[in-house]
Amino acid sequence: MNLIQIDPAKIAIGANIRSIPTLDPEFVESIRQFGVLQPVVVYPAPDGEVMLAYGQRRTLGAIAAKRDTIPAIVLDGPPADVERVYHQWVENEQREGLSVKDKAVAVDQLALFGVSAGEIATALSLAPEEVVAAQKVAKSQTALDHSNGLSLEFAELLAEFEDDAESVDHILQAADEDEAPEHVAAFLREGRERTSRYDAAVADLEKGGVKVIDAPQYPWPASMERVSSLNGSDGKRLDATAHAECPGHAVYVQVIKRWRQNDSDDPWETTVVPVCTDWPANGHKDPYLQSRTGQDTPKKKAADMTDEEREKARVERRHVIDSKKAWVTATPVRRKWLLEFGARKEAPAGAEVFIARTLHSWITLSKSHLPLVGLEQDKTSKELARASVKRATHITLAIAVASIEEHLNDDAWRSQLDHAGPYLEALGKWGYPLSDIEKRMINDAKKGKK
Repeated sequence: MNLIQIDPAKIAIGANIRSIPTLDPEFVESIRQFGVLQPVVVYPAPDGEVMLAYGQRRTLGAIAAKRDTIPAIVLDGPPADVERVYHQWVENEQREGLSVKDKAVAVDQLALFGVSAGEIATALSLAPEEVVAAQKVAKSQTALDHSNGLSLEFAELLAEFEDDAESVDHILQAADEDEAPEHVAAFLREGRERTSRYDAAVADLEKGGVKVIDAPQYPWPASMERVSSLNGSDGKRLDATAHAECPGHAVYVQVIKRWRQNDSDDPWETTVVPVCTDWPANGHKDPYLQSRTGQDTPKKKAADMTDEEREKARVERRHVIDSKKAWVTATPVRRKWLLEFGARKEAPAGAEVFIARTLHSWITLSKSHLPLVGLEQDKTSKELARASVKRATHITLAIAVASIEEHLNDDAWRSQLDHAGPYLEALGKWGYPLSDIEKRMINDAKKGKK
């Protein structure tokens, strides 16, 4: 056997169990930059041709990359047919790509050698954000230990939340259930921010001597009520500041993220709610206890419910709270995806039907809608004057999408299913990674839930 350098275009492709392979751009680019690193195997034919035994994809990739020569091992003669099939099978089947852990360590080593992030991205055909993610993973033992079988996005999340065992478990479970990493990241980051703000508010209150309790779950205990809903013994509404002297005075803290946010505003709201933990014993009056009729009939108090009714009310309330939070969390992820969606050069499959349905039943044009998909009304009007049919169709679709997105509210997960369900289903078909709440909305819309 000899090792030679040979023009890949002069190699004749011999019998091969692999059909003509797909040459993805990244593979060809890697050969263009680095050449063929693993020699192909050839043998001389009786007519003087050089025949290929093993290395079809590398040879064709080198031709596509316009490499002058590639390394080749020359056999004395053709391999036996059985041996050839065995070798070609093993060569193709047993080859394993680098794991996320291997890639992260390799990227980190290149960075330590002084190679810039841009050079690493170009050389390894990675996006710049993938280089950053790989370096984060390489510096996290938790991410490295659990990265087997994970995508780089999930491994990066493990690095970000490595100090929180509960979050690590959540990430691993989400990856196992094939959830979209964008939604998992949004959920965890919002949870971390909510906890941070809650802890800060509680610390300030307790520092001032205020008794802080956990937010009561619905249905509330019969003896507890918000101070703002109670009257004093004189029949006048209680003042929260004056109530601080009451033995039953306490507060709970709520941290919520607003549905609609401006980029310049803090989307979070922290509310302190004063309560009396035992208003009957402290001489307060509940003005809503008097029986009424019709629509003014108050909700049944917890004390008047059966155990089954209390549990049903608790589950329903938890469902409403969790669904609203999940929908609010999914929205910024979807909005970010929409900005990229609006920049596409042509509309996806099914757009024409969606546009027709939307124009018929929904759309109200407004300048405030278009920025949701990265468009401006004046610029878009000028672009449409010279746009191709494909681009014009996609702009029309983007406008329809923006109009729907603008009109969705924080209760869309149950009150706007007729519109939100088909809308989210279409986004999912076009590449948007749907969250669990969005998948549920699609199914609920199909079932006709109201």
